[in-house]
Amino acid sequence: MLKSIKKPFLIAFTSLLPFVGLSQTVSAQSIGILGLYEFKGNVKPSLDLAKVKGLGCELYREGHVMGESGDIDIAEPTHFIMLACEASLLSDQKSREALQATVPQGKMITILEGDLSAYANAEPVSKVTGRSYIIKISHYNNEDTDQREGTLKKLSQMVKTRAHNYKTEAIIDVNRALGMATPDEAVLIYYDQAGDGEKFRAGNPDIMKVLGRFNKNHLNDYIYYDGQVIR
Repeated sequence: MLKSIKKPFLIAFTSLLPFVGLSQTVSAQSIGILGLYEFKGNVKPSLDLAKVKGLGCELYREGHVMGESGDIDIAEPTHFIMLACEASLLSDQKSREALQATVPQGKMITILEGDLSAYANAEPVSKVTGRSYIIKISHYNNEDTDQREGTLKKLSQMVKTRAHNYKTEAIIDVNRALGMATPDEAVLIYYDQAGDGEKFRAGNPDIMKVLGRFNKNHLNDYIYYDGQVIR
């Protein structure tokens, strides 16, 4: 059983990432793939990088899932993998099977695929292991997109001036999925240090209030994961 984490501000926080993230950089690998897997018992997580490369993909991030919170009802993963690929791998059976073969000992929970927006160059593991990562998957209700965009712009102006805020690594605008109903997006963010999220929440009650209204008005459901990056 995974440890439950309670960070409700992140539900909306990751939604405004395009407005307050780093400068966007997109490589030739413009398709993003997020895989969530379960490795049972003492089975060591494994990813066949040679097979990944053979599929026209690069490893973007890989790590452990340390906890989860939200109301999308899928099984609990223990591991995540994010790839940047040249072409779709979920659009036909042969490619799907080849993708599954890159993680031979893991049980697939869900795989999401879509257009990738990458906001940070691939950095060595020495620069990322101290960070606190969050993966967020969500569905929007789209009942008032003008209001939603206006709120996000307001939040972006508030957030970017505050200390201890998050940074964006990648956003996938999801258009294909295995293992769950297709969500709208999957987002990877991080805080520079593990304690920054708590400091941000404690120091910014005005932002927490706006985020609470955003969550109520614009989200159907969501789930987010606390991640620890391996590489």
